[in-house]
Amino acid sequence: RQRQMCIRDSAKTREFLGERGIPYTERDIEKSPEARRAYDALGGRGVPVLQVNGTVIHGYNPQGILAAY
Repeated sequence: RQRQMCIRDSAKTREFLGERGIPYTERDIEKSPEARRAYDALGGRGVPVLQVNGTVIHGYNPQGILAAY
């Protein structure tokens, strides 16, 4: 169930960013050791984890994204 929530939240975040034309880089922490290290360094505890202009955002948080952008 947790994995399903994470996938859904990631998809919602991608959609949110795309609809607003906000550029982003997606990294797969299961396939890339470098991405996993970055995730861990940001205090990752689920996905998505975003870093927007120095602000770390955990989970689907449209208000947080807009405030940091």
